[in-house]
Amino acid sequence: MGSGVGVYCEACGWERYFSFGRGLLSCRKDACLESIKAGEFGELAQRMVNELASDEIELQSELTTFECPHCRELVSGEFMTAHRIGTDEMPVVFIACGNVCPACGEPMTWMRGVPIEARVLKRVKKMLKKGCPECGGKLQRSSYCWD
Repeated sequence: MGSGVGVYCEACGWERYFSFGRGLLSCRKDACLESIKAGEFGELAQRMVNELASDEIELQSELTTFECPHCRELVSGEFMTAHRIGTDEMPVVFIACGNVCPACGEPMTWMRGVPIEARVLKRVKKMLKKGCPECGGKLQRSSYCWD
């Protein structure tokens, strides 16, 4: 099951959402393979998919939020774990996120194991206090789950 949190402004319609986790849609292997073949997860992922038959690969995708190591901007993205079935090889993680931060233009990175959800909740609290960046109106918080 996946979950997320967001903020929105009723006055002007501005919104920002952050998602985490897996849902049933993330288990759609054909869609995941197409995303990899289309280059959304980089050249290494494309090469792996092209070298192996689809029944040799186990995939799991997950929505997540990345934090820019330079300016701390939060950016939505996805990571995919690929494992070669029938081997003891370590799974490979492919990341789909812009190569550069949309706020500062520096390279984006993602560090496994960082509790980004706690950082997002802290950021949402700050956003609620500041108000809407577009019109200055009061922001509302929302949360959601999907399966």
